Amino acid sequence: MKIITVAILGFILVSANYLLRKTNDRLRNKSVIVKKAARYFPIIELFAWLIFIAWTTLFLYSNSSIQHYVDFFLVAFFFVFISWFFIRDYIAGIQIKSRFNLVKGQGFKSGQVEGIIRKIGVLVLAVKTENGSNMKLPYAQIDQKSIELNFEEKRGGECTFKIELDNQLSEKEVLSRLGQLIINSPWSSYKSIPTIKVIDSDIKQKTYEISCVTIAENGISRLKEMIYGEFNRVKPKEKIQ
Repeated sequence: MKIITVAILGFILVSANYLLRKTNDRLRNKSVIVKKAARYFPIIELFAWLIFIAWTTLFLYSNSSIQHYVDFFLVAFFFVFISWFFIRDYIAGIQIKSRFNLVKGQGFKSGQVEGIIRKIGVLVLAVKTENGSNMKLPYAQIDQKSIELNFEEKRGGECTFKIELDNQLSEKEVLSRLGQLIINSPWSSYKSIPTIKVIDSDIKQKTYEISCVTIAENGISRLKEMIYGEFNRVKPKEKIQ
């Protein structure tokens, strides 16, 4: 009777996982919440199977002569699994961060991955590649022997600043010219595509927020001076920071 119960619950779990996989692609295009939650489906599925295995073992062997051995096996199994799944990335992260002076906004290269460091996490390193895609690299999967850092923090880094421009040109044309100016400037990284958006506007002017990577000291000030000079509206020096 216990075997039948386990078989039925196992069939239900397999069916639920199958339905989630089939409806995953359809639902993620219709709901932002589902799209975010879909990233955790593999982890949820894995833990669901682990819980099922633990419950099945205890259900079949409870009150038996080998129950103590079963309990020890389950505890050891979960400890080894958690160590392999989490601790390996945590330890590898400590090694990498102690050997290399990782800084947000640095140029990073390891193996086939090259881009700009966006976030230095506990278990993963977030990197923005040249084509604009964001990648999260588990530390345990990073080849430490091939790590290359392009510049140090004192020479620049990832930055965000705001500028105000008159409404002499259309918003589309301003965004295009700003992007070309920043990419072609000697103070910004040509490998990182700048992010530019309008955050405030009125009848006379618009305020633009620019996020980019500078590779020179005082990169923000130089970029501001270049932009205002190009648009024939130089700000007073005390406002350029």
